[in-house]
Amino acid sequence: MVYEVKINRQKISALFDIKGNLSDVKKLLSHFFQKIPEKANTSISKSCKTLMYIGQDNWILRGPIEEEEELNSLLKSGATRSNISVVLVSDTLTFFSVTGVGAKDIMAIASPLDFYEKKFRENSVTFSEVFGTKALIQRIENGFEFGVDQSYSDMVEDYLYKSIKL
Repeated sequence: MVYEVKINRQKISALFDIKGNLSDVKKLLSHFFQKIPEKANTSISKSCKTLMYIGQDNWILRGPIEEEEELNSLLKSGATRSNISVVLVSDTLTFFSVTGVGAKDIMAIASPLDFYEKKFRENSVTFSEVFGTKALIQRIENGFEFGVDQSYSDMVEDYLYKSIKL
């Protein structure tokens, strides 16, 4: 069976691991987001930036690589005045998107996560596995997006293309 999906290996993103309590993180990110996710494993997007609340005072901010230097400067200067840790991790993950009619089927092959819409909603995000590799998975319009350690990205891409031909 050939699945109707589009697989896209995305260019590198500006990626920040942010740790701190909710009120401090709200202040830090107030010039990017009017409201931030407060429920674990949810995300919000605005102006090409996505803020993912992973849980336990841990957020991941993803934005365009072209804005990495500016974002890093703004975040670091804001974090120095609070109890927040901001770590630039752009070079750690390679992101893929899987979209189309068969996206859920391909993700069911790739990951043990339950992708049923009532459990993994539009703004859902979590760490799980893709082809046995730790992955940050998010539901997007018409499919899914996930990031894996860059050292596994070629393998994951190969497995994705093999999966659509099963």
